[in-house]
Amino acid sequence: MKRRINKLIRTYLFFTQQEQKGIRNLLYLLSFLLLASFIFKRFEPRPTLQLDYHYLATIEESIQNNDTERYRKFKPKTYKPWVRTEKKRSFFTEQNNYKPKELVILDINTADSASWVALPGIGPTLASRIITFRKSLGGFFSVDQLAEVYGFKEDLLYDLNGKLQLNPASHQRIQLNQIDFKTLSAHPYFKFTLSKAIVNFRKQHGPFHQLEDLKQIKIVNDSIYQKILPYISINSADSE
Repeated sequence: MKRRINKLIRTYLFFTQQEQKGIRNLLYLLSFLLLASFIFKRFEPRPTLQLDYHYLATIEESIQNNDTERYRKFKPKTYKPWVRTEKKRSFFTEQNNYKPKELVILDINTADSASWVALPGIGPTLASRIITFRKSLGGFFSVDQLAEVYGFKEDLLYDLNGKLQLNPASHQRIQLNQIDFKTLSAHPYFKFTLSKAIVNFRKQHGPFHQLEDLKQIKIVNDSIYQKILPYISINSADSE
């Protein structure tokens, strides 16, 4: 066991003569600095308190002569709690007179870019995207459609709950029996494939008689039909 310990010491704690000399010099230097610091603190002169006897004599003389005007110059300032109380009262009075701003509810089908930017979490870029998407749709029919705008997260829609509204009948409807392919394909909900299928079906079978005739087109499933339903119309009665 002793041999192992000696072997470990020689292996990991072995120093050359030059290294041993450097370590000794370092210890000497540290000892010298500690001793010098102790001696310096020991003999450092302490500051003495010097009293202004002329100042004290002047105060005493003014008190004995009952010279209030003269004594007032030397009288220390006293604490006046009522001054702070008055400040508090004025502060609370201002708070009581504060009138909160009225909550402005934004109509998403008529709001301009500045109105959108005034809302928390919406910058100029997102406001521009909302207005562009609204124009291509012909207006929103639901507040939830804002989540379809690129960059408009569902969390933001939740945070703006109660600050947004719209007139349900303020969006435009498409007259299926009159619209051409180019105009229909520009709508975000129809695009090329669906627009081509609707126009071809109308050419082959004639004008639509009811909205449910769209379900005869193979690519129009229930999900697509419910999505485009608020934007389609056959006659004036459907658009009302």
